[in-house]
Parts: sequence; structure tokens; C-alpha cells
Amino acid sequence: MFPSSNSRLHIGFIIDAFDVGGSELNAIKTAEALTRQSFQLTVFHMHRDGPLRERYEHIGAHLVHIPLKGFATPSFPAVVRLIRRESIHRRLQLLHSHCVYGNIVGAAVRWSGVHRLPVMASRRWTGFAVRPALRPLNALAQSAADAVLVNSPSLLRRVKSESPFSNPQYVPNVLPDSAFRQLTSAQQQVARATFGLADVSPIVGCVARLEPVKDHRLLIAAWALVISRVPSAVLAIVGNGSLRATLEQQAVTLGLAANIQFLGEIRPSDLPHSLFDICVLSSSDEGFPNSLLEGMAQRKAIVATSVGGVSDLVQHNVNGLLVAHGDPNALANALIELLTQPAMADRLASNGALTVAAHRESVVVETLVRNYRAIARD
Repeated sequence: MFPSSNSRLHIGFIIDAFDVGGSELNAIKTAEALTRQSFQLTVFHMHRDGPLRERYEHIGAHLVHIPLKGFATPSFPAVVRLIRRESIHRRLQLLHSHCVYGNIVGAAVRWSGVHRLPVMASRRWTGFAVRPALRPLNALAQSAADAVLVNSPSLLRRVKSESPFSNPQYVPNVLPDSAFRQLTSAQQQVARATFGLADVSPIVGCVARLEPVKDHRLLIAAWALVISRVPSAVLAIVGNGSLRATLEQQAVTLGLAANIQFLGEIRPSDLPHSLFDICVLSSSDEGFPNSLLEGMAQRKAIVATSVGGVSDLVQHNVNGLLVAHGDPNALANALIELLTQPAMADRLASNGALTVAAHRESVVVETLVRNYRAIARD
């Protein structure tokens, strides 16, 4: 029996870590949206701590540590038993996994024991840069799950090709209503001053982890070309990661220290994209770019490399500009075009605001819960 449309589901999430990354941020945003509608949430997590843990605690999620040390170790069956025991105790009606490891664990939980626990897997990434060997296991997990959440049309096709017996369901990434809040000019000036950007204009911003896949090296190389045409422009880089010192040194080596500011982490509630005039993303791969979504919600023009799921969001010269990855000249020319043609930037920003409306929390949660109810048990 499926639960009635009026009931509040008891849902279990399986996540890897509390770190700040695309999949991790999607998971916590989804959790926050669900608890705002009074759904009960239990979160099974493989790592104990991280910057996002506090947000799960704040929404009252019940946290259960699952100490997985590997799929070929005794910890794997022990973790499966722990999740089943907690699921029965807390009367969970389904599990939703949010990472490769979670998908594999979730599939094992689904087929263990006498009573099947429905599982929704997730696929929000294109490649397997960290553990390519997990690709076949994840493909099996996708087929074993009752449904697979994908957040872009291209991933819908990819999951079908990898796992012919799977049931992929497209659910867009969720943005809370707060992401759409528009600052007045005065408020923007105050915000810029707070982050050391007072009296700076124009500002191009990039919000992304300082890790190789985001390819800030390409962006910084392109920026040297941008300031040759727009000398007053400043590149604001938001985020932290393993490459920060390397990227800061690259900026100094190229003589760009005065035109690039590394701002570190800025909380989403502080609307980092509101600081910018133009948003840019220079990634070598993307599942679906939350950063660009948030930029569109702030009515900013977008420039991005055409990789992974970016083209599922950005239509070239309609709601943003797309360039080939690896070409600093093309990236620089696109940024210069928007910096020197404000009417064009305004047109792209207005169209982007229309695009991002489909990602509002109320719209996405309705779609997600409908998919939950299709597989959940009473």
C-alpha cells in the first residue's frame, strides 16, 4: 500500500559526507525543503563531521553514523544491518541515497532482509573521477533501485544507457525562495563593502570549490586577457579548496593580484552571487551547476564552459554564453562581450530569471514528493 497524499512521509537519506560539494549541497537543500513541509528525516552519514552537519542538526534531522570502511570489508554488511535496524525502528518508508557509495549501500539494504525497503538512488554527476572502479557497481545499484533521481535531461539519458533496467526520474535541483531575494543598490553596496569589494566595478564572480574539476586555472589565464580590455574589472573567487595557494600564486605570477580577490567561503544565505555583475563557471566537468542556477536567481548574466550538464541549463545567447572548455581566449572574449555590452547582459539575465523559476522550492518539492509516494511503503 502506498501512503496517502495527505500523510507526512518518514524518509531516510544516505550521504557520504558533510563536506561542501555539489551532491552534498543538493542533499541538504532537499532536506531543508522537506522538513519545512513537516516530513520526518533520518540521515545515515559515512563521515562524522563537516561544515554541513550543523545545517542537518538545525532542521532536527536524526543523524546516524554508518562507519563504512569499504565494500570488501566486514563493515559493509554491518552497515547494511545497521541501516535496516534503524529503518525498522524509526518506521522509515523509503531510503534516498545521494552519492555513489550511498547508491551501492542503498541497493544492498533494499535486497536484504524479508521486507523490502524502497530505495531512490541519485545521479547528479557525469564522471567518476574519484573512484572509476565504482562505475559498474553504481550501474547495478541504479538498476536495483526503485527509482533514480536525475537532475538534468542529459543524465536521464545517461542512466538509461548505463542501467537499461533502471527507472530514472527527472527532478530539478531545488532553490529555496531565499535564493531569489533581490538586493537594492544600497544593500548591494553594503554587501560588497562587507566582503572587501567597496568601490569596485565591474565585478565578475565565480562560486566554486577550488578543486581541479572547476578549472580556475583556465579562468585566471582568461582574466589576463579580460583586463587588457577592461582594466577596472575585478574577478571575485568565492570558495575554498586544495588549490587555493596554487591559484593565488598563479594570479601573482601573471600580475593579476590587484584584479583578483579570493573571498573564501560565503554562506548561501549571504547571497554571494548578488555581489557580482556577471557570473562565470570554467569547469572541466559538471553534473548540473548549482552555481549558475543561483546566479540566474540573482538575475545575473552567465558565462560557462559547455561541459556535462551545463548545456541542460544554459542556452547559448539565450540565457547565457557558452564556450568550449580549455580555450582561455574564448572564455575571455565572452566575458569581454558582456562587460562591454550591458544591454546584452541584461537580456541574458532576464531570460535566465525565467529559466530558473522551474527550480523554486515549491515546484521541485511537489515533483520530488510525488516520486517518493510512488515507491514508498506504508
